[in-house]
Amino acid sequence: MTSRKFWDIDYPPVAVLVGPRAFREPILRSLRTRDVDVHAVDVAEPSDPPGPCEFDAEIRVEILGTGTEALTRLDARPQVESLWFPETLPDTTGLDLASRARERDDVVGLALAPSTATSSALERERVAGAATAAGVTTYVPAAASPRVRTDRLLGDVVDALERRHDAEKRAVLDLLLSEFDISIYAKDEQARHVLLADVLGNYDIEEAFGKTDLELYPTTFEDVQNAYEDDRRVIETGEPVVDRLERQSHGTDYTWSLTTKVPWTNDDTTRGLVGISIDVSEFKCTERRLLQQIARLEQFPGYVSHDLKNPLQVAYGYLELAKAGDEEALERVHDALDRMEELIADFQSMALSEGENGRSQPLVLADLVDAAWNALSLPDATLERAFDPETTIVARDTQLRPLFENLFKNAAMHAGPDATVRVGVLDDGFYVEDDGPGIPVDERDDVFDYGYTTSSEGSGMGLSIVMETVMAHEWQCRVTDGSDGGARFEFRHCLVGAPLPVRPTGERFAFDASTDVGDPDVAGSARTDLATGRHHLTGGGENVWGETNEFHYQYASVDGGVRIEGRLADFAGPYAYSKAGLMVRSSLDPDAAYGFVGGTLEYGPEVLWRTVPGDLGYSAQFEHPESEYEWFRLDRVGDHLCAWVSPDGRSWEVADCRTVSLSDTIFVGLAVCSVSPGESCEATFEEVSLERLALDAAGD
Repeated sequence: MTSRKFWDIDYPPVAVLVGPRAFREPILRSLRTRDVDVHAVDVAEPSDPPGPCEFDAEIRVEILGTGTEALTRLDARPQVESLWFPETLPDTTGLDLASRARERDDVVGLALAPSTATSSALERERVAGAATAAGVTTYVPAAASPRVRTDRLLGDVVDALERRHDAEKRAVLDLLLSEFDISIYAKDEQARHVLLADVLGNYDIEEAFGKTDLELYPTTFEDVQNAYEDDRRVIETGEPVVDRLERQSHGTDYTWSLTTKVPWTNDDTTRGLVGISIDVSEFKCTERRLLQQIARLEQFPGYVSHDLKNPLQVAYGYLELAKAGDEEALERVHDALDRMEELIADFQSMALSEGENGRSQPLVLADLVDAAWNALSLPDATLERAFDPETTIVARDTQLRPLFENLFKNAAMHAGPDATVRVGVLDDGFYVEDDGPGIPVDERDDVFDYGYTTSSEGSGMGLSIVMETVMAHEWQCRVTDGSDGGARFEFRHCLVGAPLPVRPTGERFAFDASTDVGDPDVAGSARTDLATGRHHLTGGGENVWGETNEFHYQYASVDGGVRIEGRLADFAGPYAYSKAGLMVRSSLDPDAAYGFVGGTLEYGPEVLWRTVPGDLGYSAQFEHPESEYEWFRLDRVGDHLCAWVSPDGRSWEVADCRTVSLSDTIFVGLAVCSVSPGESCEATFEEVSLERLALDAAGD
């Protein structure tokens, strides 16, 4: 007896003998004559209660008198591995005890050891069959000698230990496969899945069973082929793969895993492999951000000196005027020094990517443009604002001001001191253009490179700073021809726009129904509390982004202009990008055009849009520097869609306005998406209203 157990680690294996002294004593005497260290406890005697026993014996034998005592003992510690009993007990039969014991413990060894021999072979066969049906694992004939009975008891304990070890290990494995966010799997000799953890990103085991990675995943991705080849190599050579960094493609996106695969062998025969993959995507993203930050920090001394050069020159110029007696010149010197201080703070924020100044929020575009223009000394140049004064843009103030300043300086440098610079708005962004000579087509891909310049006075840093802002906001930028033949810089996939002049008419609508859009793994539901007016939604879905459109939707079908408004009062979900908010759609089809504004679980407010049915969907998240937005609004008039946000339901800010291809009849409502296949999220909306919207006379 050398087996140790981890479920009662302080105790040796336990065997319980139940029955009269004549049944127990021969077995105990035989055990004492064997080379077995036995710790015997007479539990039936109150003077000798069972106490804790260190592992100083190979087996612990406990003695009981009745079946009732035996059943009570099975519910206590230390756990029993083997229960021995005769065919008859004072309060029950051996078969009845076996059945009731098996209901309590499906692993414990049950040994029926009749004390009276049965002369009839048929009767012995009947008793043995009944014992097996009752859950008995060991049947010891009455004619068996004490030594044989001892051998059976010791063997029964070992067998029970192995069964319980297997059961406990299976329970631990099941827990690892179902409850831990770690991808654990086993594959057979053909690299086909036979076990698979139930974690985000994995297929269901029923769907994956018997399939290789090549059969489960799109084989157009090179990483799938590489993973399959690794499987075959481990199985065929017996050499493990340890801590290999693997990339998994998800359309245009990627995740990263650290993977270890070892051969699965049995009796020197390779059965397949066992693997574990740990998601390290967050660490890779952190690594990428750190590398980008290091690269920025290496370039920032040049950026700072470049952008400080202009206000420094302004300060020197006006300082000379002040020395000559111009008292007003000192005010301009003071302004230049203030701008230098702002620039230093701006670049510090850009370098550290932290603090309130580094967060995106709706900003008035005209204020940003005017501030950047006024910070420069361009007395002969002209600025034209080709956009509505109420236009807002969601951006980081500290990074957008340097962008405009460097574009304005670039225009003056190439178009001349009397340049005309125009700032305008696109449907999904903005542009800055001048009336200078423009940029040759073959140079347009190079102008943002660090150090690139075509001017003898340039440092090649200004447009590199512009690209820093573009990358930080995940915008897109291209250089093209301006309206007057000069250079035009277009910035797209921005949240920008001005609202149309609209007015609510007082006509209100109610939700018609709710449905799952797309094909979520988990069905959603919607419930409206008539007493409170609250709307409670649950829903699954892979995402609302790109080609994917899976979510639950409570909606109304409305013709013409409409406004939906409400507060996201409560939200819980399984993933950081789980989302809930307001939506307008051209139809309930997954490929419909749509607009959305709402909240994510961890990344703040989000705006989503697909401007043309069947096109790709896009998203953008942003944060408020002081408080979270909880109120959202969507205005639809014709093909014009405008998203609003508010921290309190009274003070509203435009988040985005754009043109979306909508039919006259649209579907407007509340949407929830877990962004986690197989799981759902829950959201509660309150003070929701749907109201007819019309253009004011000025907008007709």
